[in-house]
Order: sequence, then structure tokens, then C-alpha cells
Amino acid sequence: VVSDEILAVFGVPMSALGNDQRAVNCARAMQAAMAGINERFAVAAFGRPLQISIGIHRGELIAGNIGGGRRMQYGVIGDTVNTSARIKSHAEPGQTLVSADVVRWSEGDFTALGSVQLRGKPEPTEVFELG
Repeated sequence: VVSDEILAVFGVPMSALGNDQRAVNCARAMQAAMAGINERFAVAAFGRPLQISIGIHRGELIAGNIGGGRRMQYGVIGDTVNTSARIKSHAEPGQTLVSADVVRWSEGDFTALGSVQLRGKPEPTEVFELG
């Protein structure tokens, strides 16, 4: 199993209404694109479909340049970043999971999956699957 991650942030540096919906729409488009890749290429090339899992959460974070001198990069840190990564870790291949906060601020076909215990969190977190 080969794995890699992409971190996408919406509303940085300026927060705006609709960022949750943009994240949900992006996840939907990524899953649809992956289905197209599988149809046209991956199954023939690898003998099996490629699948991605996605986790979405909303909240405040710290964004900016980290490091200095010759090794500086733009990054984001904070509980929101950690929570989205931990939600993603509960997603099955091909599945998009979102937090209840995202559901409150966006439109879509969401299915409640109940609560999961995220590493480092004292209380369970309610998650939903994006349909």
C-alpha cells in the first residue's frame, strides 16, 4: 500500500462565508475525478482502483511562514488541522468524512455515522459521511 497526503486549507488568509461549502465541493470533485482516473487508467495500469479518503473539519488555526533562512515554508498548525487529519484517519478508502461543524455550515447529502474517538481528544467526535 502506497500512501501520501494533501492538506488543503480554505479561507486563509481571509476567512469568508462559504469556505465549508467550498471544501465539501472540492472533496466531491476529488472523489469524482478519482473515479474517472480509475475508469480510464488505474485499473488497467495497476489491476485495481486507486482510492482516496478525505477528512474535513472547520475552525481556527495559525497560518504563516515557518522556519527561516534557507528552509522556510508556509504551513498551518493547530487543533483544527489535527482534528481534520484524525477524522480522515477514520475514513475508509473512497470515503469522505466531515465533522458536525462542517455539516452545520454547508449543504450536501450527509449521513450521520455516530461518534468516533479521535486520538488526543477527551470526548468523542460526531462524524458524517458525504454522499
